[in-house]
Amino acid sequence: MRLQKKLGAVVLGTMMLAASAAMASVAPQQVAIAGIEPGMSLEQAKAIGGEVAYADYEKTVFKSGVIVKVDDDRPGIVEEVVIKQGTAATPAGIALGMSADELNGAYGQADKVDQDRNDTEYTYRTADGSKKLEFKVRDGVIVKISCELRD
Repeated sequence: MRLQKKLGAVVLGTMMLAASAAMASVAPQQVAIAGIEPGMSLEQAKAIGGEVAYADYEKTVFKSGVIVKVDDDRPGIVEEVVIKQGTAATPAGIALGMSADELNGAYGQADKVDQDRNDTEYTYRTADGSKKLEFKVRDGVIVKISCELRD
């Protein structure tokens, strides 16, 4: 019995190690939407983003549908970039309306997958953990993309 428990623990540990090694982190330059990435200045984002539809002290919405939120602790620094409508894409060419299969083909296995009642969220992190890229998928189709700085 003890041998079976030890063997089971070794097998489980090996499987967990293999699963963690199989997860691919994304390169920092892959964590962006429409060329706007977390950590850049708001002025840089505005120069890249094009015409502004709305802006206040915490977010800027571009006519392209890209939403940029600034860091509360570091005013003027982009903390998060989000798209829920429009045609903007990630550096790998992933955009709203594409399939989960296309997402997995471009980025590989996600670091984290959360399933809700209506949707699945795929999270990819940079190797250093400083940024993350998230995709919300509903009925097999990407409906939201966001990327952000991580504390």
